[in-house]
Amino acid sequence: MRVNEILQEGYEILPPIDKDRYQERDGLEGPFMTRSGKVVYYDPREGSYYDPDTDMYISYDDWKAMDRKQDAKESADWEDYLAKRKTLQDLQADPNTAKDPELQNAIIQRKEKLRREFPQYAAEDGKLSSGKKDPCWPEYEMVGTKKKNGKEVPNCVPRG
Repeated sequence: MRVNEILQEGYEILPPIDKDRYQERDGLEGPFMTRSGKVVYYDPREGSYYDPDTDMYISYDDWKAMDRKQDAKESADWEDYLAKRKTLQDLQADPNTAKDPELQNAIIQRKEKLRREFPQYAAEDGKLSSGKKDPCWPEYEMVGTKKKNGKEVPNCVPRG
């Protein structure tokens, strides 16, 4: 048995990078083409990858997910997931949103819906989580919040 077959190592030829659009940038390494077709740079000072299309830094996990082998449907689903997630994150970061409890609750519900719609990405992504442990029993899931005795508490409903 050959070593390459055991280790499943090799190389792939990726589409060429548009050199007019993605040029070398001072202080950044790259540009690098990912398997999903996304071009990123690496910023050694930040220790993160930089997405020039969104003008945002992305985590190693985001880069890793972009660089894994995907079929055409998976790639389209991933792009759809990222776009919806970014919209929710932008909404939540808006200072006006923080003042509106109804809007905050709607964002939480949309995040839950996005987790259910794309479980294959949301589970490994971690960007949709609040950073807190799930407050519900294992067979229940949180779908927004509700008022109980004048306090905002998780609305836990049976999974399914």
